Amino acid sequence: MTPSSFEQLLQDSKKLTDLSANSGLPQFNRDLVQIANESYLLSSRFDTKQELNANAHYFLAQGGSNSHEVANSLKKINTSVIFKSSDMIKNTNVEIQRALESRLRDQLHSNWKDQKAQILQDWDQQDDNTMFGRTHKGDKESLAYKKRVSSYQSTIRAFNNSRILHEKVPIFSQFKTTSQSAECTKAQRKSLEDAWDVAAHIANESDSYVDKIYSKHQHDPIQVAKTNRLLINRVKCWLEQQYLDVVNKELTFGAFQGIGGSPSVLYRMNAFSKMMGRKLAGSVYLEVKDETPIWLFVYILVRVGKLDLAYEYVENRQAAFCQAPAFLGFLKEYVHADNHRLSEATRQRVCEHYRMMDYGNNQVDPYQKLIYKIMGRCELHLKSVDDIEMTIEDFLWLQYTLIDEDSQSEVDKTDSYRLLDLQRTISAHGTDYFDSKKTNPWYYFYVLVLTLQFERAISFMYTQQPFRLEAVHFSIALAYYNLIRIPNDLLKRSRELLIVDSDGTAYFNFGRLIKEYVDLLGDDVENTALEYYCLITLYQSAEMKSICYGYIANYIATLDDYKRVIGDLSTYQTGSIERLRPLLGIGQSDEEEYNREVLARVANKFRLDNRYKDTVSIYLSMGDNDNALSILNHQLDLAIERPMSVLLGHTHHSLPSSDQDLINYCTSFIQAHQSRLNTTLLRTCCSLLLILQACVAYERRDFESALLSIKQFNIVPFEGQDMAAVLHYGEVYKSSLDKISKKHIPGLISMIVEILSLLYKNAFDQSMRIPNQDQRAVFVEQYKSYKEGIRSTMAFVGIISSDIQPKILKMLLEKTTGLC
Repeated sequence: MTPSSFEQLLQDSKKLTDLSANSGLPQFNRDLVQIANESYLLSSRFDTKQELNANAHYFLAQGGSNSHEVANSLKKINTSVIFKSSDMIKNTNVEIQRALESRLRDQLHSNWKDQKAQILQDWDQQDDNTMFGRTHKGDKESLAYKKRVSSYQSTIRAFNNSRILHEKVPIFSQFKTTSQSAECTKAQRKSLEDAWDVAAHIANESDSYVDKIYSKHQHDPIQVAKTNRLLINRVKCWLEQQYLDVVNKELTFGAFQGIGGSPSVLYRMNAFSKMMGRKLAGSVYLEVKDETPIWLFVYILVRVGKLDLAYEYVENRQAAFCQAPAFLGFLKEYVHADNHRLSEATRQRVCEHYRMMDYGNNQVDPYQKLIYKIMGRCELHLKSVDDIEMTIEDFLWLQYTLIDEDSQSEVDKTDSYRLLDLQRTISAHGTDYFDSKKTNPWYYFYVLVLTLQFERAISFMYTQQPFRLEAVHFSIALAYYNLIRIPNDLLKRSRELLIVDSDGTAYFNFGRLIKEYVDLLGDDVENTALEYYCLITLYQSAEMKSICYGYIANYIATLDDYKRVIGDLSTYQTGSIERLRPLLGIGQSDEEEYNREVLARVANKFRLDNRYKDTVSIYLSMGDNDNALSILNHQLDLAIERPMSVLLGHTHHSLPSSDQDLINYCTSFIQAHQSRLNTTLLRTCCSLLLILQACVAYERRDFESALLSIKQFNIVPFEGQDMAAVLHYGEVYKSSLDKISKKHIPGLISMIVEILSLLYKNAFDQSMRIPNQDQRAVFVEQYKSYKEGIRSTMAFVGIISSDIQPKILKMLLEKTTGLC
């Protein structure tokens, strides 16, 4: 640097602010002695032997500041003024306001979600009556739809009969036959029939044993992986057989072109490979030996599942594969290995050969690359091989050969490829990819079934109105083999059909689907709804059974002639549900469980709908007389509530009911079952019955009958009794009267006072108008007795005043002022 630069730096440094305001020491131009002395003074202010820590004065001292001066200055500051706390201004707590708004918003969205689901469901059921393909296009369409529904109902009824007898049912085959009545295009029919066939093969329907696939451990990862491997093998087997059928059809057609010879599989596959080789000639490089595209031929053998024949062919034609000398060893290990999985060392060698073919300069047969990819599961991020055109079946077959559902493999491995990964890929493409013209929804459904996405398949087809009937019954067939996953917390998801977890695993609300279908069956003369509800117990979990019982109970409660279903005890007639009880998991002799799970639910539904006679009838059929009597007591209580509320000046919104009908019913019930009833409940019923009779007579202005019923009740004195008698009534009230009757005593007293006051006024007026002394004496005697009755009643009020509201006491006193 030049001298002028140093001079400028000196001048600028003089302008800097002092580090310590009161030190009086110059900050610059100090010699070494001064700096040493000041450093010594600073260092002497604290103990250098003590460990350094985060205290503020240590930090300041080490930085060259006067920590003592700073501390003293801080002590002089009046913090009580500077940091004075301010009172919270009302309505300005932003955090609470935001939290409240957030909760309200979440609650609103939650409520709207439920309401929207209900609105959409109701709209779907009513809008032009189009649910499940029903339309108003004409009588032909309506008749065709009813015929389809009837055909499925007959199949379901026969299916349930077989279930009762524990017989295996080829349900996929039966539904496939029934679905022939559905109106489909040729392409739709082909996809629909293929879907039935592949589902039947996955379920192993040809076996005599019903394999409940997901009935147990559906949430256990190890068991799920084991189940997935089983299902993948079944789908692969079906795809291989389908491809073999295609080959045979091509060869049969080719027979007219001169292709014939030995019917052996090896010969026919060789002939087919030559046919394909000629079609691909010029567009794809094929390695041909003795007029046979050898790698294509090996692929075809592997594609139809004939691995042993492929190995036999390569072993016998080693010269043809001289350019791939290690291939025979790779193929041998692949064919004989468990689950056709190479050892890790061999797999790495196969992948090395694959990369050499993929990135080398030599021309390679694409089918050779494909075979190496299959054996070594190479480059799993690439789902196929270039230059090879594949159908969707070929593609899915290839994916199933690459998928490894080994539960011990790590998820983060680069060679990890699971069924869930394939399912995500297919779902991501969606229906627009597989049915871009929207002409064949069954094709996408078929692809979903092939990829074992039964839940998404049913959910998708359920959105296609013309084929909802088939979608529902396809789900029933899948449920028979427990191929549909059911969520654990199903009761919390009662409105959702398809439930997808965070990892992409799909579950289906099978019970809800059955419920929606039954709701749209219309007139159910033959109780077909019961047949469908019993399908819910195809899943034997306690939760599914509870849902089934609830649906059945709600359905029975909607029927006017419900005894046709549950039976009639009075006529010893059995109900139609008796035949289906084994399907509900309830034995014919297990009456306790049947009463608890079905009849009690029906009774509760009747009770909520205020159908007390039907509720009592259900309890009587269960042999539960006490509960039946409790229902009558509750009904009497409700009936008394209305007139009592009017008497006490309260608002009551219920309309007058047929109280006399209730009185007659309760009277006949007591007469018929008195010997079998609980004494306490019976006493309550009799008390409430007398109170209601008094209310009915009072509303008819039949005061004498009202007082007669109250007298029979024998709790409230009103006939001029002496004080000892009144005290006795008070003791009876406190010791023996039930709670239900007690709550109506204030209203009953108000009624007595009202009646006696009116009778007193009438008698008094009569005595004043009649000139005859003898006749007048009769009326005088009457109004005096009424006055004494009011006094007795008010004395009783004084005894029980703690049980009467002050407002009512004041009203009673106002009414009786001058009469007591």
